[in-house]
Amino acid sequence: MRKKISGYAKQQQAYADDAKQTLAKASLPQALLDMAKSFTERELLLELLKWFKADFFRWLDKPCCEHCPASSGAKNEGMTEPSEEELRYGATRVEAWRCESCGRLLRFPRYSDPARLLETRRGRCGEWANCFTLIATALGYQARLVVDWTDHVWTEVWYGGSWHHCDACETCLDAPLTYEVGWGKKLTYIIAFGPTEVVDVTARYTRNWAAVLSRRTLLSEEQLAKAIEDSESSLRGDLLAPAWRDLEEAELAELRSQKQNSSNLSPAELCGRTSGSTDWRAERGELGILPVLIAESSTTIDPSLPSLEPKDANVQLQPAQLLSGAALGQHSTGVRCLELRAPFATVELPAEAPDAFLCPEGFTVEAWVAASAEELQPLAHANPVISRHGPASGWELRICAEGAVVFLVTVDGIHKELQSASCCEWRGQWIHVAGSFDGQVSRIFVGKELVAEQQVRAFDQPSRGHCAWGEIQLGMTVVPDVGSMLHVVATGLGNRKVRATKMNADSSRSHLMLIISMDVSDKETGRRRLGKISIVDLAGSERLSKSEVTGEAQKEAIEINKSLTALGDVMMAFTSRAKLIPYRNHKLTQLMQDSLGGSAKTLMFVNVSPSSSNADETINSLKYASRARCIENEVKTNGPSTKSIGR
Repeated sequence: MRKKISGYAKQQQAYADDAKQTLAKASLPQALLDMAKSFTERELLLELLKWFKADFFRWLDKPCCEHCPASSGAKNEGMTEPSEEELRYGATRVEAWRCESCGRLLRFPRYSDPARLLETRRGRCGEWANCFTLIATALGYQARLVVDWTDHVWTEVWYGGSWHHCDACETCLDAPLTYEVGWGKKLTYIIAFGPTEVVDVTARYTRNWAAVLSRRTLLSEEQLAKAIEDSESSLRGDLLAPAWRDLEEAELAELRSQKQNSSNLSPAELCGRTSGSTDWRAERGELGILPVLIAESSTTIDPSLPSLEPKDANVQLQPAQLLSGAALGQHSTGVRCLELRAPFATVELPAEAPDAFLCPEGFTVEAWVAASAEELQPLAHANPVISRHGPASGWELRICAEGAVVFLVTVDGIHKELQSASCCEWRGQWIHVAGSFDGQVSRIFVGKELVAEQQVRAFDQPSRGHCAWGEIQLGMTVVPDVGSMLHVVATGLGNRKVRATKMNADSSRSHLMLIISMDVSDKETGRRRLGKISIVDLAGSERLSKSEVTGEAQKEAIEINKSLTALGDVMMAFTSRAKLIPYRNHKLTQLMQDSLGGSAKTLMFVNVSPSSSNADETINSLKYASRARCIENEVKTNGPSTKSIGR
């Protein structure tokens, strides 16, 4: 433990490095730099936290295989020796993972150099806190790293005459009891490492010091105090202790002498962990004590009632994540109730929750809300009631202090916001609010009455007959006979883009799709049947090292691999019987959505090389295609209700 304390104490030197601070400032958007001129220290810090999590840094549970178009995952194999380059950036620990698709070794170096993290922009809590602390320091804050010996790291920032808890992973400010109360952690040692100080701040993060003290068995309290004193002396040298140091020690001593009152907990301190995958958080026991349930429904997103039973017996309720402490109660059957009090409560559905955009009929989100205008923020974006955010699409239902309701829909990064007139007086009474979106029209309801609507031409399901995908070119032609059909096919083949590479003289460099839709009516019975055949050229997926393409051809290869990876993820979701199929991760899978699963039958043909030198590519391609056999389809007919499972 002494060695660990000494190591973290030296880490603070990296944040004082002028060159690293310059790099950190260069990574900040101009909007944040402009805010620094007019915002208060707390306001700026909140905006910095939001930007850091939403736009800058990425959580990484395990590394992805860059060589596999469709990796089936990775298995941890412990640690491996760091390379010279990894050591140069402080990665004394390197995790070893094995790609379950191609068997390659994947490395996850745990960099301690925050400047390197400005480049990689990924990691777990250690990397998040390390990089965020450098950026906060570069913005002029006095910041220090806080290490929890039960495996978490965050930042403390000085402003307003005191140190403030600041967790970039959770976008959390001033919620020190989050870990003990919300996550359910059994805390032991929590130590803060500043430029001139090393401080045992455990008492700030617990409401039961006696219980924590009983678990602190690595060192005696006297030995711990001596180890901290030695590290602090090494840091400070001949410098005097900061003026606030004695005040902080007095504050911590007072916290150790009394049991904190749990009735004063903020909503954020009641919530489980939000960073990391659900399985990872569940394995660590950090999901929290406030579960919310959502039902997978074709028309309504309803994250409320545990007693709600899905129509399909095979569909299971999924856990959503409560970001702030919402007071839940049943006010009306099937509708969730949110009581918003300062600081207001919000519910964020996790990325793995059912994607409402996948429902052809659109979706509705609704809630009963009780709020007080005096306790709401002036701007609607600061008052989200319930929301879901994906990689490029999502939605938010918001309320305004002056009585308006806002429904924001984001499709492929394009925001469509609808705001009602001021039609509510938030005086603490229960009011029903809802937003709906059917792909073309966005609507807001208050008190179950329509109060606002607007046309939104952004929903990009192929079945809707229009497209907003930019570079994708779609055309539709009605053909009366076979000859006309063959002419259309010839026209499509003329649009096929090919390029010669070192591996293939006629390598396909684009995704070509031929979709044949049939509308058949029985003249005798009047029965109508609809059918569709989609023929898709998935393009060539040669390795760059063997195809030796450069420039524009190299960019094409990278984009092709991205699309094939997205398709592989969809097939793996079917294989693992995932509740959410990630069609929206790529435009190719969006177009192929009704050809994968459902009532479709899926076949994949693989063109492989006969050369033994390409054996690896052949095996990987066959493994990739074999996943198409795992797609389960629900075969339906227009006759009496029958149901069977086909592969």
